[in-house]
Amino acid sequence: YATSAADSVTMHTVSAGLDVSRLDDVDMLAKAAAAGELDVDAADRRLVEIVNREPLYPVWVQQAAYGVCGTSCSLLFYGGAWADALLAGMGGLIVGCICWLAGRVDFGQSLEFVCAFVIAALNRVLVTSVYPNELCFFGSTLGALVWLFPGLSITNAVLEIAASSPIAG
Repeated sequence: YATSAADSVTMHTVSAGLDVSRLDDVDMLAKAAAAGELDVDAADRRLVEIVNREPLYPVWVQQAAYGVCGTSCSLLFYGGAWADALLAGMGGLIVGCICWLAGRVDFGQSLEFVCAFVIAALNRVLVTSVYPNELCFFGSTLGALVWLFPGLSITNAVLEIAASSPIAG
């Protein structure tokens, strides 16, 4: 709440993505500020530090996680064979690259659509033209796109609400 005309609100824009380490740090910062342990200027400086710090993992590790996730989900959840898993892993890497690009270029609300369109189009061409009757379109496509499914966001939101987090919940 503003107490005078001199009070102001500062908005910090951050790139798209999920960085649980940063979320945890911002959550602890909000709790400390709510408890009166930090003044506004100190909290603002700390928030800028959190937003501007390097990611916990290098980009190549983050990208590899998309591929591993695609491969694993194709095998575990969608009944894919190893060839499907390989295609899903490569698709996961492509999704990771598009998501990385979305952190630098504003995709607006179309990130999920762009990823789904690119992966579905590539997989459809490979499944029907290059390797007919050898690959499963659904297993390889869903495996590559699983990272974008809303279940992760919904699960995190429920956990944040249950933890009474003032940031995401």
